Amino acid sequence: PPWIVPFVLDRDSGRPLPRAGEQSGRGAFFDIVPRTHWGGVVSADLLTVSWEPCACGRTSPHIAADISRQLDGSDDGLTCAAPRTAIDTLVEDCVSG
Repeated sequence: PPWIVPFVLDRDSGRPLPRAGEQSGRGAFFDIVPRTHWGGVVSADLLTVSWEPCACGRTSPHIAADISRQLDGSDDGLTCAAPRTAIDTLVEDCVSG
């Protein structure tokens, strides 16, 4: 859906990778619709996103079919409550694109 903003995060640092070309890493998504709560989620899945136009003519980002798990169920250091600085950084990276 156009209101879901996909991100690919670096596996080691968690920083957003460039939103250009084709990037592989940990999947994250930000829903721009909610106004009363945090609309982001970071997945434990590894995926590849392409921001290049598809051969079919679509110009939206698209996710490759080969998705795999990064985590084995152990604690990855993430919590449900994202620190304010992490949220601000994610939003700033989204805007500066």
